[in-house]
Amino acid sequence: MGIKGRDFLAWLILAGIAAIVMFYPDQTAKNFVLLFILTMLGLFFLHLIEVCRAKKLSKRMGLEIVILIPLIPKWAEFIVSRYLQCSVVCAYEIHIRETKKTKREMLYAMENDLAYIEKNMQGVFLWETGVTIPRRIRKIINDYKSKGLAVWEDGMLLIPRPPFVGRKHKKKFKRGVMVIE
Repeated sequence: MGIKGRDFLAWLILAGIAAIVMFYPDQTAKNFVLLFILTMLGLFFLHLIEVCRAKKLSKRMGLEIVILIPLIPKWAEFIVSRYLQCSVVCAYEIHIRETKKTKREMLYAMENDLAYIEKNMQGVFLWETGVTIPRRIRKIINDYKSKGLAVWEDGMLLIPRPPFVGRKHKKKFKRGVMVIE
């Protein structure tokens, strides 16, 4: 599901709650609202489990700072289809683990992790970040971009973040998709 899946479900559930409250302001609506809220909480709980598993798996792979959250291939294909035409077999969202390292150490670890992923993995990789990307990684992205296998642009991926979810960044977000074959 990933972060974009979580955002999509949150918007869907918020819209459902708003529609029910607007069109059915009786006891039945209250029951539906309660059901929607419980569903949303359940989905967010599953999302938390998914993120915890991804953190452990990324650590086992030897990734120091990068976390790879697996995505459902059809969901990833839906998100990616706006940017690139490719078939998706496996897909991941790239996230950065919070750490107490200095910015320089963090960028060095991120560079090593992303270079490892580029050399040893295949699939579609998505990210959305307000964090500085190391020069070596930008060069790799630009190489893939020249082959038509990557996108690196300003803005967020497809679905905006719902209220009360995620952090605020002072820098503009950049979104990216890269297909590693």
